[in-house]
Amino acid sequence: MPGGGAPGPCGACASIDAVDALRPGDADGAAPTLPRTPGLDGIRALAVLAVMAYHNGFSWIPGGFYGVDAFFVLSGYLITSLLLTEWESSGTVRLTRFWARRARRLLPALFVVVAVVGLLRLAAPSALAWPDAVPDALATLLYVANWHFIASGAGYFAASAPPSPLLHTWSLAIEEQFYLVWPLVIVGVLGRRGRRPAADHRRRLQVLGALCVAGGLASAVLMWALTPTGASLERAYYGTDTRAQALLVGGALAVALALYRRRPAGLRRLGAVTGVAGLVASAAVWHWVAETSSLAFHGGFLLASLAAGAVVAGVVLSPTGPASRALALGPLGYLGRISYGVYLWYWPVLLVMTGSRLEMGAWPLFLCRSAVTVALAAGSYHLVEAPIRRGAPSGWRAAVGAPAAAGLSFALVAWSAAVLAPAAGPVAAARVHAARPRPAAVRVLLVGDSMAGSLGATLAGPAPGYGVALINEGHPGCALTTDGEFQFLLYRNPPGPPCKMGDPAALLGAWRRYVAEYRPQVVVYLARADLFNQDLGGTWTWIGHPAFDRFLESQLERGARVLTSAGARLVLVTSPYYNSTVVGGPSVPEDQPDRVLDYDRILRQVARSVPSVTVYPLGGLVDPGGTYRATVDGVAMRCADDVHLSTTAGRVIAPKLLPVLARLGRADRLARAVHLSGPLPPLPPDVPSWYGELRCGR
Repeated sequence: MPGGGAPGPCGACASIDAVDALRPGDADGAAPTLPRTPGLDGIRALAVLAVMAYHNGFSWIPGGFYGVDAFFVLSGYLITSLLLTEWESSGTVRLTRFWARRARRLLPALFVVVAVVGLLRLAAPSALAWPDAVPDALATLLYVANWHFIASGAGYFAASAPPSPLLHTWSLAIEEQFYLVWPLVIVGVLGRRGRRPAADHRRRLQVLGALCVAGGLASAVLMWALTPTGASLERAYYGTDTRAQALLVGGALAVALALYRRRPAGLRRLGAVTGVAGLVASAAVWHWVAETSSLAFHGGFLLASLAAGAVVAGVVLSPTGPASRALALGPLGYLGRISYGVYLWYWPVLLVMTGSRLEMGAWPLFLCRSAVTVALAAGSYHLVEAPIRRGAPSGWRAAVGAPAAAGLSFALVAWSAAVLAPAAGPVAAARVHAARPRPAAVRVLLVGDSMAGSLGATLAGPAPGYGVALINEGHPGCALTTDGEFQFLLYRNPPGPPCKMGDPAALLGAWRRYVAEYRPQVVVYLARADLFNQDLGGTWTWIGHPAFDRFLESQLERGARVLTSAGARLVLVTSPYYNSTVVGGPSVPEDQPDRVLDYDRILRQVARSVPSVTVYPLGGLVDPGGTYRATVDGVAMRCADDVHLSTTAGRVIAPKLLPVLARLGRADRLARAVHLSGPLPPLPPDVPSWYGELRCGR
């Protein structure tokens, strides 16, 4: 859900090929193995395809992010099965060997990806705009990325800023944390096998199975508790404790099969039915249960995990059943075997190969991205992963190699961050503008969300030359309609301050303070958030629906009366078109041109019904011709996200808009005299500090 708000990239492929990691003949000598089951490769392939399709913005798979749960379930099953196999054969579990094999399987490919994104930033900075490179890379390499992204927040602005190319590693962190803790739990519950009676062994397995079931249910309940109506979703989505339910479903399955090892014919027949039922249930969840559904965080993840568990059980119990045969088809098998690399590469590829750069539609773009991703993953598998797994370093090479590789990859990212850190830029300009004395000029207050903030940033330089003093109170994720959750890109987000969840009066209260303290003569309102899918009274709706249109019109009228209450003129500027690059543009609902047309129509209705309200055609300046434009007369109009207004857009906008605002502010001399009496409070920066993270200076 980049990223953000709610959920960001949603796959975890660290479980893939776990069986390969314990083949006979590995450097550590004899080790427990599981027979390769081709159908399991097919599960990996379908899961990673679902994740990729979801992040490409296809409307037919709004629940594709549940592919992560298929990976988690499979990981829980495989790892638990391997540990139980070792315990039953040797009476204990060699923890250091287990952890060493996991590291050898997972670390090399990850180091390569981190290093490559660092090098790519150096070679082509515009390809990967990445404001938090160093902390993201460090959290990734330490396998705490999920908690890092919780701590840093993934709300509206985090999603609208350039997403991290390592955002998807949150799920790898959960896997690695599971690998660290779960073997200790198994050893603690089972102890040493020794010569205990078979009944005692069975009882210990039953205790472990009960722990899996209880832990899985507790995880699902915790997710439910953390996501009451209107709550932010990041904590529940990224948390190890809340996502453990899928891993523990897989663990419970492994314990159950260990308890019923003989697997009578009836159980095999049941497996054939279970596999098909699991595939159907998984397809239904992926197709119908979006993250905006009330079911998603209130049992939906557990349902998806159980469906994936049914597929795994069907494949394992009935290797020749219909589900197994379908999942063992050649292309799926190969994609499953390289799916760890597919997962590692697909998100950075998606961020680089954007729809605006390639000028492609949704399906051609998806196919091109997929081809590049699979090629990189195949190279990683055959040139890095498999050779290291077959010829594992030992002795001092093993002790030194991993830290050295991790240090090198981190150093490349840190180097790119140091090289690209601007000595001066929008943030520095913000401090200059905040400190400089304001001339006696027409005071123009900018309100709305981050689009209003970006408009203020692009007008900050030329405004004094037109006799305009800007007061920039544009705040990310806060618009007249956002007192509930809204969906931005692939994420569900709460509103940002001064808006408050469930409190429609909060923003109007802030506006009353602005009017009283700043005494503006003109107010400009611009907000893209009004175009988002919104949770309105428990129902997800958006502009174009009669109920939402009435709500939007009512909110605009209420806001207009507050903003004009002290004599200021209100300018409602029409909306530009948008082309969110992170998922290819027009496939994102809020980028639909019809929403812009409906919005502008409602603005004009409000201007006709409320005195002192004017509509200005900003959209026509930014996007002449009625279609999205990245440049106008050779001037770059947008930031790197192809949404917000760039630092250079003022060359086009300022000569047209600022004279209009100046004239409106000087129209009523008596009102102007009232507004200008008395000292002003400290003013906000013309250029907000967050604007620098958008990479708007092209």
